[in-house]
Amino acid sequence: MCLNKSWIDMPFPLPVLLLLLFIFPLNAAPFIVNANEEIGETLGTEHVKHFIRQLYAPLGIKPSIVFLPNLRGLNMANQGQVDAEFSRYEPIAKAYPNLVKITEPLLAVNAGLFCLLPAHCNLESDNLYIRTKRSITIGNFCRNHHLSCQVVKHDNIAFNIMNKRGKGIYLSEYQVAINALCQSGIQHIYYRHVPSLSQFSYHWIHHKHKHLLSQLTLSMINIKKSGLLKELLKKISGKNNPCAVKIITLPPLKAAATPALSSSRPPPENQHSPLSKK
Repeated sequence: MCLNKSWIDMPFPLPVLLLLLFIFPLNAAPFIVNANEEIGETLGTEHVKHFIRQLYAPLGIKPSIVFLPNLRGLNMANQGQVDAEFSRYEPIAKAYPNLVKITEPLLAVNAGLFCLLPAHCNLESDNLYIRTKRSITIGNFCRNHHLSCQVVKHDNIAFNIMNKRGKGIYLSEYQVAINALCQSGIQHIYYRHVPSLSQFSYHWIHHKHKHLLSQLTLSMINIKKSGLLKELLKKISGKNNPCAVKIITLPPLKAAATPALSSSRPPPENQHSPLSKK
């Protein structure tokens, strides 16, 4: 029997190679998007998954969506073990050089101080602050300003602590804290906007996928025009639900570490601040 030399030179016999191709097709590698464990817990995993799928649908990509711990997800994205990061502030993601930003912002996020007493709504090293573990940015803010910040897992825990103590200062993003605030039993609260904590959040991809930048930018623009983002934000903040808490807005904090975003303003009383870039 005479064997074809090309068969002999192949690393696998042809039937085995065909079997491997059948089991592992060339396009089998999934496109993995990390949405961050804390984001999933705060915004709802199904809401986040739906938004990401809609973002990638025009590209013909059906992403696998994971919710990894905060820093682990960033490191894996930077190493190319996952393909994209759902939402990160620019100063955080820029520390990971292999991540490339989708230039159209996902959100503009306002943040500040929630206080039961207006005199406590300031930055002083003697005060005890509360923050959630989800925000690396607020964690860095506490360290940079030498603040004593107690870390809690969820917003409702922070407001429960404040309610029981009858005092307290909560450092948080305005939009995601509102839903927990409305269910806290607190009757009125003061809010002071911290301009240096207000930032745009962006979607990021590993640089090996940079050929997708223009398509993802266009998809982000269109998904915001469609109203899907606004619907997601209503679900996040509980805007469709009645809220009996009176939110009294104080003047923004003047001693900001960095300039405020030009489009970010402190939210008016009892209103949710706009998130999407106009």
